Amino acid sequence: MAHIIEGFRAARPTPGLNNKTQVLVRTIPKLLEDASALLAERLRAANPALFAEITALDVVVACVSDALCRRPEFSVGSESNRCTAYVGDSLITLEVAVHCYNKLLSPHGYQQMRTQRTSAAALSAVLLSTLATDAFLVTWERVMNHGAAISDAQRAECFESLVGIFEARGEQARAQWLARLVFL
Repeated sequence: MAHIIEGFRAARPTPGLNNKTQVLVRTIPKLLEDASALLAERLRAANPALFAEITALDVVVACVSDALCRRPEFSVGSESNRCTAYVGDSLITLEVAVHCYNKLLSPHGYQQMRTQRTSAAALSAVLLSTLATDAFLVTWERVMNHGAAISDAQRAECFESLVGIFEARGEQARAQWLARLVFL
């Protein structure tokens, strides 16, 4: 995962980019290092037994918004949280389906539960209630305007990505613990 940070270090600004923006682009690797360290720390605090050995590099992908990697101002060539968010979204949906099956819910009940538990607002709330901050999400808006607000959709994508990172690495206990937070 360190290649993401290195991708931003090696990023080449688009010719003609103003100096202020060039300076801000060069701050992204440090922002990602700090953000992923904070995320790892928050995970360890949320479940010390499960995340005791987690490092910043383990979770850095979740910190990188897809829109940041696709900016026209520079070329990164690094992955964002998008692919792991797809995996996480699938696992969260599966957890909801299993829950509904075990509760003998009708297809309509499943649809309602899935809509309630997997909406951007719901996943955003899970992320905030579990980790108590979204300061570890690095977006273009935050790079350009420190303290810029993060949307529910961006938080949801981050949460899904976090679930997906662990699922893709075969760490089902961590992925399932996170995915099942939608029921709290």
